[in-house]
Amino acid sequence: MLPRRRPCEFHRRGGCDKGSQCDSLHTGPPGSVSDNGAPSDQNAKGASHQPSRGLPRSATRNAPSMDLCRNFAESGQCKFGDGCRYRHESQVDGNTTKRHRQPVGSISNSRGPPGVCREYYETGKCARSFECRYKHVPGNQQVAPNIQVEGSSSSKEVGSLRPNEIHNTLKRFNWPDFKFKSTLDMCVFAAALSSAKEENGYELSDANTLLNMVGDPGQKYFVLVDAILRYDPVSTAAGRSKTELSFQRGYIPILSYLSSEYVIRSTLHQSVNALYGLIETNFDRLVFVLETCFERLMGNKSFCEVERELGGLDVFKCVTICLTEYAERYKRAVPSHPTFAPLVRKLSDWFTQWSIAISTIPPGFQDPICTMKVDERRFRISRLEKLVMSLLELVDQAEGFTNRIRERGKSAKSADAHKAALLSALELNYEGPGQQRRQGPRHDNDFEDIADIRIAPTHDELCCILPPYLPANVPGGPHHLPANSMAKLVDIQFRLLREELIAPIRTSLGHVVEALRNPAHPTSLTKLLAGEGGLYKSPNDGTESAVFSVYTGVEFKKLGCDIRSGLSNEILFNAPAGRARQANASARAAYWESVGRKRLMEGGLVALVWKTNRLEDDIKIYLGVVTSFTDDLVQSSKKSVDRVALRVSFFEPEAHMRILASLQRGGAAAQGQRYLVEAPIMFESIRPFLETLKHVNPSSIPFARYLAHPENGTLKGIDLQLPTYASIPDYSMDLSSLFNQPTDLTLNPSDQGSVERARVTLKAESRLDPSQADAVLDTLVSEVSMIQGPPGTGKSFCGTEILQVLVANKVRPILLIAFTNHALDNILVQVLEKKITDKIVRLGSRSKHEIIEKYGLKELMTIGGESGMAKAASAERWKLRDIQKEIDKLVDKIVKRDVPINDMDSHLARQYPNHADELDNPPFWTAKLFEDSLGWENADGRPIATTLLQFWQEGGDLAFITPPAPPSEELGNQRKTGRGKGKGKGKGKSDELSDNRFADLDESPRESGQSVPELQMDLWRERALLFFDELGFADIPEVPLTARSISEGLLEDWEVWKMSLSERRCLYDFWVNEVREMSYEKDTTAFELLRNRHSEARAKFEGLENETKLEILKKRDIIGCTTNGAARLIVLLKCLAPKVLLVEEAGQVLEAHILASLVPSIEQLILIGDPLQLRPTLANFNLSMENKRTGHIYRFDQSLMERLSEMGLRMSRLDVQRRMRPTISHLIRSTLYPHLEDHSLVEDYPHVLMIKDLVMHLLRQGAYAHSGDIVVLCAYLGQLQKIRLALAKEVTTVIDDRDAAQLIDHEEQEDQAAAAADLMPKGSVEQVHVSKRVLLRTVDNFQGEEGTIVILSLVRNSGLAQTARKGGIGFLKSNNRANVALSRARHGLYILGNADDLSSRSGMHRDTVKMIDRPGQLAFYAPDVCGEPCESQICPDCGPAAAKEQVVDMIGGAKLSEMDPHGEELDNMVITLSCKHIFTVETLDGICELQKYYSQDHNDGRWVDLAPPPEGLQQAPTCPLCRGPINSLRYGRVFKRADLDLSEQNVANSARRSIQDVVRRVERFDVGRSIVKLKISLGRMKYPDAAEKQNAKKVKTPRFQPPALNTASLLPVDVESFGDQAGSHFPLPTEAVAAWKNVVQILLSAYQQVVRVAENRPTHVQAYEAAITTLHHRYLTEFERHPELLKEGIKPHEEALKQAKRRCGLPAPPRADMRFRVEAFWVTIQIRFLMVQTAQDGIDSVRDRSKGFMMVRDAWMDFIGFLITSIEHDARTAIQLSHASQSHRQVVKTTLLLMEAQYAIAQHDAARRGNGASGQILEELKSRAHSGSTLAKQTIAETSRAYRHAMSGRQEDQEWVDEHFVQPGNGIVDKWESLGERLSRGVSNQEKRDILKAFMTGYRGMPGFRGNSHTLDRSNTAAAEFEALAQEQGLPANPWGFGG
Repeated sequence: MLPRRRPCEFHRRGGCDKGSQCDSLHTGPPGSVSDNGAPSDQNAKGASHQPSRGLPRSATRNAPSMDLCRNFAESGQCKFGDGCRYRHESQVDGNTTKRHRQPVGSISNSRGPPGVCREYYETGKCARSFECRYKHVPGNQQVAPNIQVEGSSSSKEVGSLRPNEIHNTLKRFNWPDFKFKSTLDMCVFAAALSSAKEENGYELSDANTLLNMVGDPGQKYFVLVDAILRYDPVSTAAGRSKTELSFQRGYIPILSYLSSEYVIRSTLHQSVNALYGLIETNFDRLVFVLETCFERLMGNKSFCEVERELGGLDVFKCVTICLTEYAERYKRAVPSHPTFAPLVRKLSDWFTQWSIAISTIPPGFQDPICTMKVDERRFRISRLEKLVMSLLELVDQAEGFTNRIRERGKSAKSADAHKAALLSALELNYEGPGQQRRQGPRHDNDFEDIADIRIAPTHDELCCILPPYLPANVPGGPHHLPANSMAKLVDIQFRLLREELIAPIRTSLGHVVEALRNPAHPTSLTKLLAGEGGLYKSPNDGTESAVFSVYTGVEFKKLGCDIRSGLSNEILFNAPAGRARQANASARAAYWESVGRKRLMEGGLVALVWKTNRLEDDIKIYLGVVTSFTDDLVQSSKKSVDRVALRVSFFEPEAHMRILASLQRGGAAAQGQRYLVEAPIMFESIRPFLETLKHVNPSSIPFARYLAHPENGTLKGIDLQLPTYASIPDYSMDLSSLFNQPTDLTLNPSDQGSVERARVTLKAESRLDPSQADAVLDTLVSEVSMIQGPPGTGKSFCGTEILQVLVANKVRPILLIAFTNHALDNILVQVLEKKITDKIVRLGSRSKHEIIEKYGLKELMTIGGESGMAKAASAERWKLRDIQKEIDKLVDKIVKRDVPINDMDSHLARQYPNHADELDNPPFWTAKLFEDSLGWENADGRPIATTLLQFWQEGGDLAFITPPAPPSEELGNQRKTGRGKGKGKGKGKSDELSDNRFADLDESPRESGQSVPELQMDLWRERALLFFDELGFADIPEVPLTARSISEGLLEDWEVWKMSLSERRCLYDFWVNEVREMSYEKDTTAFELLRNRHSEARAKFEGLENETKLEILKKRDIIGCTTNGAARLIVLLKCLAPKVLLVEEAGQVLEAHILASLVPSIEQLILIGDPLQLRPTLANFNLSMENKRTGHIYRFDQSLMERLSEMGLRMSRLDVQRRMRPTISHLIRSTLYPHLEDHSLVEDYPHVLMIKDLVMHLLRQGAYAHSGDIVVLCAYLGQLQKIRLALAKEVTTVIDDRDAAQLIDHEEQEDQAAAAADLMPKGSVEQVHVSKRVLLRTVDNFQGEEGTIVILSLVRNSGLAQTARKGGIGFLKSNNRANVALSRARHGLYILGNADDLSSRSGMHRDTVKMIDRPGQLAFYAPDVCGEPCESQICPDCGPAAAKEQVVDMIGGAKLSEMDPHGEELDNMVITLSCKHIFTVETLDGICELQKYYSQDHNDGRWVDLAPPPEGLQQAPTCPLCRGPINSLRYGRVFKRADLDLSEQNVANSARRSIQDVVRRVERFDVGRSIVKLKISLGRMKYPDAAEKQNAKKVKTPRFQPPALNTASLLPVDVESFGDQAGSHFPLPTEAVAAWKNVVQILLSAYQQVVRVAENRPTHVQAYEAAITTLHHRYLTEFERHPELLKEGIKPHEEALKQAKRRCGLPAPPRADMRFRVEAFWVTIQIRFLMVQTAQDGIDSVRDRSKGFMMVRDAWMDFIGFLITSIEHDARTAIQLSHASQSHRQVVKTTLLLMEAQYAIAQHDAARRGNGASGQILEELKSRAHSGSTLAKQTIAETSRAYRHAMSGRQEDQEWVDEHFVQPGNGIVDKWESLGERLSRGVSNQEKRDILKAFMTGYRGMPGFRGNSHTLDRSNTAAAEFEALAQEQGLPANPWGFGG
């Protein structure tokens, strides 16, 4: 904002001779008196005094009436042109002037006319833009006069100024002192702004420059926009009024600018948000203006004004867009402004009225749109209607979010039985997100609205043991958002994509945290953590595994920031063992270069695990992203053998602050263990999509009618509409580009006849085959289209043809997204080769085509030169660097160990003035010694000391009087350099020693004597005595030898010069730490401010940089990128506003990625791919459709194309393949593509024979020697590596980057991972031309590519006979993968594998396997099974060979093949777990610790009976190989017990979090403030007087009775008794009850919340009780049938219950809920104590002593008494529950609360009855106080004794009860005794005077009765002592007579 200064009076009166040097504010032109942005009433032309600008002060004084323009007089030019108010005259000679008036349009100078910018005049551009002082007039245009600031815009239609006219108009408003003089100025300014649009020729760079200024709060334009939005009045008929602002010419143009494309689609988000912040600030005013003006305009049936013809299209569009943008940028806009939703609904109604009125004949509304053709009018109205409906939907969604959640219905019913069962199961197990979950949020990042979810998981989320909320991705599935809505779809995709991102790091961190918390159970991970780190693989259960890298020895080096990544930390860690630690630096560098594409990649997610040494659970996790590049790792590895450095930017500011503290405080704060854990996923490749989905307005996503999940799950029969651009009336497309020969073919998309004619022509004459012609044509006439292209059918070709048609018809820009670089480059190369367009840009840097490289974004930006935005970004970069320097400087200061001497002096002067005074006044001899030391240096060149403090701290005086160390060669090796007074020249050694008294200062003084040579001692003593003798001292002072610490009083000793050296160092270090601690808080605050400044500046810089990219992208027809490249483009998409989104290989692209790319401007979506080929690749197998357990629920790897086609949306199919020979294509035609045809081209492929060494033979033939001719496809990475090694010596093999990167994690050991360096495609390999080159690929990374000869290696070859075969076929069980594997070959396909395995396990090839062996023959083979279900059990007879080799006996080491299948011993019987690992029963019995649950016969080892349930929490048993669950029926008792224990833990965690939340809310309750509020409220109330009371008696008064306390209830007292129902039970006025509820609302709400915790009854407790009931009934029935089973004297019910509990498997009933119920009682008691304090102090502080108030006061005291009584009641209930849960400590704590409540009751009663009480009442109260004291003592003794007995008298428990019960209890005893003493001694005179003073403030009569408690009668007696004291205070005598 502009600085606020006082206005300059001289300037206001007509001129100031100081000009710009004036310290005061010059507002407006000279002579203006306005001080704000509103118009001034004074006309500048009427000013009486207008001095010239810039004239010397003397000229102003001597010629007050001069009006000569000095600028024109000196240079012949003036930036104001003809608009200048001063005379334009130039000097002819020294005394005369010549008047100049440049004729309009004439040019007198070839370099441009005067006042015109020469650069703009000559080139049409000006680099200075609005900073330019001159008019912008192009050389081919006449010089027009400036548009006057005050005037009408009627000469130019509003919003239609040319770019130079906009510049010339706006620059005059940019004067710092400019203020609007009238509303006409506002209209001119608004008209200029609204003209800044593309249709007026305004370029993007100029628009960005303007936006940067208008959106800057520190610039003038921003202030002027604000002034217009705030202005009052606004009128629809302002005309030429200077005081009323025209709605049509002033207000609407501003909204038009705010809603313009250049604004809403700009990447200058800070500027745009600032402008929309003006709408937020002035929203109420905006609503008022819009409502009033629209009402008038709708009533007038016209939007036009006298001087402007305005249409409804413009008005509704700009208003709708403004409100939409505002609501999207301010998420809380709708709920924050109650008028927002009504305004939008009114706007919708107005639009409906207007659209109907203009469509009638004759039109019922005067509007320019009425002159349009009917079709065009309908089209424009329909587009506008979409905007209005989108806004309405946005508002409805924001306004009704909570209601829709609350009203969530059941899942939709399905006719499909299987689907219906699934939906029912999902509904049954559904638990919503956040507060929708019955137990509350799972963690601190669990919210209903995805906009509130942080992308990076929080620490609480990572440590949460509860599964995350993952909604089902099926139509009709349960969800908290409305069904069939885009909001639901976006929510599902966001949560599943986020789970894909965070699941790997969450799983990895779970392993690490578990290992850190259980160091006593060593694992392979524990060894890695204790050693040098490395790659860890968790045991694999076949469905999910964890593979991650952990790095140890983490050390922090430096914290800094840069432009690219912001704040980051340099971290040093141990290099993993193996090749990363080789002695050769080049070898280490090669290792990191090889693994750098998979490990520690820039943008990768890492976690810092920080565990302190104090507690096992004190573990903190900080997530961040790697900001270093691979080259940084490589260079770092060269510097050290065992340490590597990288930079990490953490998400949590706490991490940076903690690291800063660690660097600043050194070892103290750096204690603990720190590890770096790397997640195997690229965070930055997913984050942009998540950010977009998180903030997107679901209603703005196009094509909702197709994309949203239909409730019935089908899209069959839905009509595909035309693209919006094709819906324009009379629109047609030229299709001539689809023909090889010149052919005219025009397509009218809206004419079905034209479409069919074009279809016939294309099939007959174009270069497309019939299926391609259908696909292309269907695409052109559909807003959503899908093209399925089976292998070899030309998907990319069709995509290229579609691009050619779109570009030829100027449909642009087109966003082209492909899954792989290969597919993207292939299409772009075809675009260039076919000369479709050269206006393309390729994002990303992995293009392998030279022709594409020059179309990269960086290259195009370099060629394009530096634009205006680039210059602005460069300037912002320098600002960023300045901030970075400040941060670096501050960080260096914080981490610096030394404290500046000035800081230390200041600290001592403030905090320790006595010490400072002593330091400044040393003993005389010390001062002399210090003076002589100045200028001397030690032997190492260091100055001895330059200050007294330094001299004292180093012990310079002590060194002088301490006997010397043994003689050395360096003795006396000192040199004089300064002011020292030594005279060493010409003297002997003895003289030098005596003169240099500081020769020993480089050695520490000794504090105990040592034996030294006698001569040396004599020399030292002679020198010292000489020094002291000169000063008058007889002897050498003694050296102090004390060694006190700070705790031993060292800090209190001021005599600092008498301290020993160790004491001085101790004290000085203490002071240093104090100074650093004090400065740390200040410095960290400054650091936080700098960090925020850097973030803001970086955001602005990125916006400017993005704008420079946008300038390039907007000029391109096609923008191509991969899905990863789209992540970087996602922030620019909305600003880029593409019309068409074409997705190549759409079957491999996640639906979430496409959704995030669908910005509102997209008018056509084209999906090209094949749902039957590869699906998207996931890192989280749980989300995959291949997961049998959860795949059918989440279906996250189902692409959008597959989902839409599965639901029945029309999909075109290509049927002619041009790749495979017929015998190869038959493999997929007979299984997947029955309509697939072979083109004639593939019938002439050469025949290839199979020989032994297939690869070498094919290479020797010469026909397949080119690169890429021969491709070896492998199913798995392991097979790929083995083939690579086998062929390495014979041929050059090349693998894909993705395969090479994945090989790193495939290796078993880290050393083997380093071997992948040889597999990476290095530059040397890529550059070598060899004839023998073979491509090695995995199937998953080869979709979209092909080879002449493909050799497919299948590893699932059991090698067994058919009768013994039982193995699987691995990846080929997926038809999608098999399809890709079998369709890559053109000439020949060779499959190396087991045909019988394929036939027996593949449903796809069950009937075609013999085609692979012998063409034309079919056969079916089924395995001969043994009778057991092979899916569940693997036996030694028929198990596969691999399974037979598995070790099944972990003790004896025996394999499955060695087992006797007929043996009945436990060591021969085997069990196959669900993970398919096999073990003997004996092994599993040991793993499951079955001896804990059953008794065993020691003779034969049989399990014979149930054992007592084990104590403590039990862990679920897991497979020793993969950690999968062991859930065989034999171990049901084991894993069910573990499940119950886990449920108990979950209940405890949930209840703990809920109670903690309540406690935090209660802690925010301000008691003092609440008392004041209650006092004020009660003091303002009017209380009835005696007369009113008398009248009230005539009315029947209701009877009041305190609420009854239910002694049978186990829940806290109902909160309504303290809130709403307080007035029903106590005679409290309604106003008093309302005031009370308002004051304690926080407490009442917290009370309700914590009562819900007490009411909660967990399901596992119900299950336990149900099990006990069932077993009890079973045993009781058994005892009734067989009484002999009972021992004599045993009751059946008791024995049945005992056996049921024993059988149940738990040592005790679940008690977690009971224990937390007790804690809930504690919180309610605490809340009520706060209520008591608030009520008591609030009523006591009221000074009113009227009769009415005293009556109300009695009611308050009764209410307070009930509160305390309820506390006692609930305390007794809580003790009962504590006993039931056997929680002895809870019993003790609750007993203490009961004692406190009992005393509170007595104290309250004494306060009410004690003052002036009769003797009987007083004795009763004293007796009660005595009894209470005795009872409290007895309770303390009994409770503590019982606790010690229960705890077996352990010492720690005795200490606990003493500290937490006995000592507080004694305090309560003291309160009882104090109460008794007060009652015994009565009231002192001073206390009576205080009572009188209190009464005197509100009542002037005499004391002697209690307010209105009863009517005065003869039973009252006078309080004589009070009467006497009252008369002392000047009160009259008592007028009443007392007594009988």
